[in-house]
Amino acid sequence: MIQQPGEALVAVSPDEGPSVLLTYDDGPDPESTPAVLRELAAAGARATFFVLGTRVRLYPDVFRSVVAEGHEIGLHGADHRRVDQVPEAEFASGLVETKDLLEQVIQRPVVWYRPPYGRFTLSAWAAVHDVGLTTACWTCDIRDWLDVPLEEHLAALDAVTRAGEIVLSHDAYADKRDLVDDGPPPPVDRALLARAVLERISSADCAQPTLSEAMAHGTPVGRPWVEDATT
Repeated sequence: MIQQPGEALVAVSPDEGPSVLLTYDDGPDPESTPAVLRELAAAGARATFFVLGTRVRLYPDVFRSVVAEGHEIGLHGADHRRVDQVPEAEFASGLVETKDLLEQVIQRPVVWYRPPYGRFTLSAWAAVHDVGLTTACWTCDIRDWLDVPLEEHLAALDAVTRAGEIVLSHDAYADKRDLVDDGPPPPVDRALLARAVLERISSADCAQPTLSEAMAHGTPVGRPWVEDATT
């Protein structure tokens, strides 16, 4: 497991066969999350959903549907504020409270954390580590937070070598419900995009396990992440 201060998991090198690790952030959402779940089910794929405490409280039934479909749950935050904009004590207590909230539903430990916007600090990393979470970021960002043509979203996958890379995508768009205001959501058809991503990955005959499933049969790959950021 990745344990170096400031380091994040970015891939899990498989023991055998190519794989791509699909992850979704910022949900659950009552419209787009069920649509993404339908595409994953149709493809027989599994993913890891990094959820927000704000959304889980608003849409508990949607959250339960993600769990019922057999996907893994990771913690994306009590809300979507950047960790360097939250007082340290509040950040730490938010981790504990939201982790407990998720575990009451899924009835097993939450082991993964992903910082909002990819922004991280050493003190935040330590707080995450102290509550038994491992930071998992990504290798490939399909940039579905931008209004660009479908092929531009998919182009990011062309650089993925299929050796256990983590793909960053979203089943929702954080907003004022999550204590942030990043402007209007991009007009992305998340079901269509999920289907296109799954088709591109499936054409390369890649497995799509959850992060924990991949870790059971692979080798973790980490890199320093502190001071790294994406929008």
